[in-house]
Amino acid sequence: MLLIFRKSLAVLGIHQLGTFIFSKNNHSTMLKI
Repeated sequence: MLLIFRKSLAVLGIHQLGTFIFSKNNHSTMLKI
């Protein structure tokens, strides 16, 4: 039970990190244009 919770938490963290990097890249590309 706890292992599944930690796994989902890790996946959520990776997803948040990916979203953060994606939005950061979007901002940089907007500035370049």
